[in-house]
Amino acid sequence: MGLNFNPIRFASSILDATSNHVQELIQTAIAPWRSQHLRRIAEKYLPGNDLYGKLVVLRTHYGGVSDDVKFRHWIYDAATAFAEDNPLGDLFGDSEDHWWRILDDASLFDTGDQDWESIYNRFPELASPEVCRTFSDGDVAEVKEEVSAVVTSREPEEDDYEDAIAHAAVSGCWLLVLDRESFEDEEMLLVFRDRMGNVVRQSSIKPEDLEHIPHYIMRGSITESGFWRDAEIGKKYKWKGKIMREILPRVMAEVE
Repeated sequence: MGLNFNPIRFASSILDATSNHVQELIQTAIAPWRSQHLRRIAEKYLPGNDLYGKLVVLRTHYGGVSDDVKFRHWIYDAATAFAEDNPLGDLFGDSEDHWWRILDDASLFDTGDQDWESIYNRFPELASPEVCRTFSDGDVAEVKEEVSAVVTSREPEEDDYEDAIAHAAVSGCWLLVLDRESFEDEEMLLVFRDRMGNVVRQSSIKPEDLEHIPHYIMRGSITESGFWRDAEIGKKYKWKGKIMREILPRVMAEVE
């Protein structure tokens, strides 16, 4: 590597890679520039770790003491209260897991004026770039089966298939993002993503509603809740979005 090597710029190209050597590229080109703490955190997000359905907190804005107080109340105090009321459940995992499930460190996760997704440039494991989300025949069959189960009294429409595609695409952990707007509006962002880290849907959530999420997760019904139904559709999963434009015609062709 030359002296002008920029790990952040290099990382952005990794996010688009489909090679089986992506993880090797991360380890050789990005990991050496990281602090030991971030290396340890990143290990928890490697491919072999099943994070599906787990709630992970990402704080990308650090505006001073008042924001720190809000964050502690919204997240840490909420986790303690939830554990007291629900001995068999957890909000952000056991307390000994908070160091990697509550990403709260200005030196590592502050994105400044950039949006929260820019964190992938320094922490691509959070986006799971080692897996390329391609719809297989099995995925197409899953979409068709879901539409058939939901739509029984009429002919399915494109909207029905779009919803089913979104369901099939969701992968990995549920991401609870606290960016600048979160602290200003006092609402967090619950993000559902695909295996490349793209936003499938995202929903604003008030701190007092956090306690409901684990119950939906345990029942496997979070995508039937208002958190999903009322969520904003991710840019690439909208009707004219890049991913939906690629997948929807294939699913519709299989139906015809």
